[in-house]
Amino acid sequence: MFENADNIHPFNHKLSGDWEFTYIAPEEKNENGVIPEPPETIDYDTTMPIPGYWDDNQENLQCRKFRERAKFNPDYKQVEFPLKKSHPNTSLPFLIGTGFYRKQVKLSCDDENSRIVLRIGAIISEAWIWLNGKMLKHQTIRNLPFSVELDPYWRHGETNEIIIAISNLKQDVTGCDIRGYAGFSAGIRGPLELKISRGCRIHDLYVRTGTMKKSLQWKVTVSGTRSCVNLQLHYKIIDPVDNSAILSGSRPVNRELLEWETGVEGLELWSDRNPKLYQLQCEIRKDDARLDSLTQSFGLRRISCCGTSLLLDGSPLYLRGECEHGYFPLTCNPPDDPEFYRNICRKLKELGYNWIRFHTWVPNPEYLQAADETGLFIQIEAPRNIDAGYWREILRYCRSHPSVILYCTGNEEFIDEAHIELLESRAKQLRKIVPDGLFNPLSALRGVEYGTKEQLGESAVTEPYPHHPDRLEKLKEFADVFSTYSWAMLSYTASTRDGDWREIDRRLKAYGHPCMSHEIGITTTYLDLDLEERYKGTRIGTDLYRAVREYLEKNGLRQYAPLYYRNSCAWARILYKYNLETARLCRFLAGYDHLGAYDHHWHRYGYPCGVMNEFYELKPGESSANFRRSNNESVLLLDLGHDRNFISGDKVSIDLHVSWFNRRSIESAVAEWRLSSLEGEIIRQGGIQVNNLESGQIRLLGKVEFDAPEVKDGIQLKLVVSLKNSVREIDNEWDLWVFPRRRKSIKNTNSLLMVSELTGPLINELCKGRTILLLGHKPFQALPTEFHSCSAGRVQGNMATVIRNHPVTRRFPDQGYCDWQFYRMLEGGAAVVLNEFPVAVEPVVEVVSSFKLIKKQAALFECRVGKGHLIVCTLNLLSEDPAGVYFLRRLRLYAESKNFMMAAKLDSDWLHSLLKDENSLIDANYAATDQACDATIRKNSSS
Repeated sequence: MFENADNIHPFNHKLSGDWEFTYIAPEEKNENGVIPEPPETIDYDTTMPIPGYWDDNQENLQCRKFRERAKFNPDYKQVEFPLKKSHPNTSLPFLIGTGFYRKQVKLSCDDENSRIVLRIGAIISEAWIWLNGKMLKHQTIRNLPFSVELDPYWRHGETNEIIIAISNLKQDVTGCDIRGYAGFSAGIRGPLELKISRGCRIHDLYVRTGTMKKSLQWKVTVSGTRSCVNLQLHYKIIDPVDNSAILSGSRPVNRELLEWETGVEGLELWSDRNPKLYQLQCEIRKDDARLDSLTQSFGLRRISCCGTSLLLDGSPLYLRGECEHGYFPLTCNPPDDPEFYRNICRKLKELGYNWIRFHTWVPNPEYLQAADETGLFIQIEAPRNIDAGYWREILRYCRSHPSVILYCTGNEEFIDEAHIELLESRAKQLRKIVPDGLFNPLSALRGVEYGTKEQLGESAVTEPYPHHPDRLEKLKEFADVFSTYSWAMLSYTASTRDGDWREIDRRLKAYGHPCMSHEIGITTTYLDLDLEERYKGTRIGTDLYRAVREYLEKNGLRQYAPLYYRNSCAWARILYKYNLETARLCRFLAGYDHLGAYDHHWHRYGYPCGVMNEFYELKPGESSANFRRSNNESVLLLDLGHDRNFISGDKVSIDLHVSWFNRRSIESAVAEWRLSSLEGEIIRQGGIQVNNLESGQIRLLGKVEFDAPEVKDGIQLKLVVSLKNSVREIDNEWDLWVFPRRRKSIKNTNSLLMVSELTGPLINELCKGRTILLLGHKPFQALPTEFHSCSAGRVQGNMATVIRNHPVTRRFPDQGYCDWQFYRMLEGGAAVVLNEFPVAVEPVVEVVSSFKLIKKQAALFECRVGKGHLIVCTLNLLSEDPAGVYFLRRLRLYAESKNFMMAAKLDSDWLHSLLKDENSLIDANYAATDQACDATIRKNSSS
C-alpha cells in the first residue's frame, strides 16, 4: 500500500523564505502580555527570511521608517577588563520589540475536504498567528516546533493572508539557549510549511519497547475520524540501508487514540555502540485514497535502573557526559545545518563521551537527530520557570528520539517541600507521556545534599554528611536517578584537600539510586588569542578577545599569552584527568557530566573550561587517544591520591583498579605494567593476573609494586599499565617523580642566611653584601596558592604556572610548568604579587592569574639589594615532601655558588616601607562570588 518512502507525504507546501516584515518598538503598545495589533499592509516595507533571526539580517532593517524607533537590549555591555567581583554574562545589542511577518498564500492542491495545518519550527520567544484577520494561536513556548490548525478559517481555492507576530519581550523562562550572546534574539527557527491532509490527520506517533523487550507498543493519535468511515491505518518499519520492510501491518481507524503491540523480530537494538535507526511510516487510507501520512525515525532500546546501576537493554551502562551550554561562536544562535551537529557528535564520541547533558535548554531537531544517528545519549533539562504545559510539550517533542533517555526539570534550584510536590507532578507527567524515559529531579540537589544552614533547616543531619534526609527520602519515591554535585570533590576542590573516592562513596551509599556526578571538572585554561581572527565578521564579534589582548598589552604581558595558554592547558589536563579517574573509582556513581568538552564564552565574560576550544579543536598537548584513557567505556585506574613523589629506594605499592563496562566479560587476562624514563628506557615492569572480570564491575585488580630507583638528581618517570586479552586492550599512564635521599641537614653559613621573614636588620645586612634566602613572603604582599587552578569563569585563583630556565630549576625535573611534583609545594604556599614593585622583576617560578584580573605573581624570584642578593621562595617546602626537600637543596646550592643571574635592583628604602604592613597575605577570596561552590557560598554552607 505504501508509495516510495521519499514521497510519503506529497501534501506539504513549504513556506520558508522571505516574508514581508515590519516592527513595533516596546513603547508602541506591545508590552509583554498584551496582544499586539497587526499593522496596516502599507507598513510592511521590508522582508525577513524564515528561518532566521532579526539580528542576522541587519541589512533588511536599515533605512526603514521604523529604524529610528527601534529599541535594543538595555543590558548590553561591552566586554572590558579588569573585572572585580562582578561576573556578568556577555550580551549583544539585539533588537527588542515585536516583529510582524506577512505572506499571501494560494494553494492549488486544496479543496473543501482538505485540512490545513501550519507547522512552525520554533520561535523566540512569544508568537501570535492570524489567518485572514482571525487570531488563531498565542504561543508562549519557545524553541519547540508547534502547529496551528487553520480550519475553519482557511479559504479554499482563494488567497489567504497569514500573519505571524514574534515578540522577545517575554523573558520569564530562562535557560542556556537565551543567555549570553544569543540572549532573546528574536526570530523563527526552523522551517515553515503547510501540511495538507484529506479530512483525517495523524497528529502523533510514539513507539517504544514493551516491558518484556519482546514487543513494540504503538500509539498513534489521529483526528477527523468522526467524519470518515472505513479508514485503515497502515504502518511499516523500514531499514533505510536497503529500504527493505522489516515489519508491516494495518489497523482500523475507529477512534482518535490507536494502541497496539507487535513483535520485534528482525530489529537490531539501538545503542551508543550501534546506533541502528529505522524509519517508521504510517498512513491513513480510505479505500485506495491516501488521506494523511507521517514518517519519523526510530531506534529500539530500553533504558532501566537496577539498584544503583543503569542498564541499557539489560547490560550495565556508564554515562560519560559533557555539559552542553549552547555556544555557537560563528552563528550565535543554533545553526540549522544537520552536518554541523553530526560533526560535534562525532568529535565527542572520539573523546569517549557517550551522552550530552543539555544545560537548561532543549536542542533543535537537527541536534537530536545527529545524536540518534551517531549514538549519543541525551539528558533533556528544562528551562527555568516553565509550567506543566511547557513540560508536557518537551516530553512529547523528545520522546521519539532513542538518544533521549533522561528528563530533568532544571539546574541547581533550591528544593524545599513545595518544590518536591512540583517535582513529583513532573514525574507523573513523564510516566504517562514517556514511560520509557528516566526521571532526574534536578541537576544538583540544593536544599537536600548541600546548601546554607537556612536552606537545609533544622531537620538536617550531619551523617554520613550534612543533608536533609526527609527531602531525600521523598525524592527517592519518584525519582529514577539523581545528579549529585559530589560536594565539589570532583570539581572545585578535587585536587586539593578533597577528591577522595572512598568518602564520595560513603556519602552516595544513602541515595540507593543510580547517581551521576554533576559538572565535574570546571577546570580552566587561558585564552588562545589567535582565535580572535575567527570572530571577525560574526555577530558575536571580537570583543572578548580584543579586551583580553588589550588588557595584557596594558600590563606588558601580551608576548607571554601563547606560553600562558600552553601551560594552562597542561595544568587543566592534569586536573581533569584526576577528576575523571576519581569519579571512575566511585562504586556508587553511574556516570558524570563533564564541564567541559568545549569552551563557551558567553558565560561570565569568558569560560574556557574545555578539552577543546569553542571550535571543537583539541587544545595543545591533548589527543583523542590520550583523553579516552580516562573517559572511555572501560578505564584502568591507579589509586594514587595526591602525592606522586618518591625517594630512591622507597618500596612503592599502588592499588590498580579497573572500571569495566565493555559488554563482554573477561575470563582471563594480564594487566601488564612498566615504569620507564621519559626517553622510553624500562626501569621496572611486572604483571597482574586478572580472572572473571564482568561487565559493570569497578574492581581492584591487585597492586603495582616496585622499588623506586636510585637517582642522583630528581627524575620524572612514566608508569604505563595495559589490560589485554584476545579481543580487547585498554591502557593508561601516569607520571611519577623520584628524588635522591636527603644528604644532610641545611643550616645557615657565613655566606648564606636563610630566613622566614625579612626584617629591618636583615635589609641592612643585604645592603652590606649578605646573601639571604627568604623562605616565605613577608614583608611582600602575597596571595595564597593551591594546586587546583581557578574554576572556569572566575576572577580569583590562577590559570597557569611557568618555570623558567634557571640554575635552580635546570636539574629539577619539570616540563616548564608545575605538575604533580609541585602538589605539596603549591598547596598551602604563596606567591608574591609584583604589580606594585617599583622595578620589573622576572619570576623564576611564575604563578599566572586569571586574564580577567591580572596579578603578576612569583613563587621564586631574586633581586639585588645594595651590595647583597635576595632570593625569595614562597613555595611550601615541607620536610616530608621529597620534591620540596630536593628543591630546597637546589636553592641552597645556587645561593652558595655566588654565580647569580642578572637581577633587578630593589631600593632598600622601599623594602623598609613594606615593613609597616603587618598583614601582607591578601585574602584568597578577594574576588569570590556567591555562585555555585565559590568560597563565599561554601563558607555559609552546612555541607
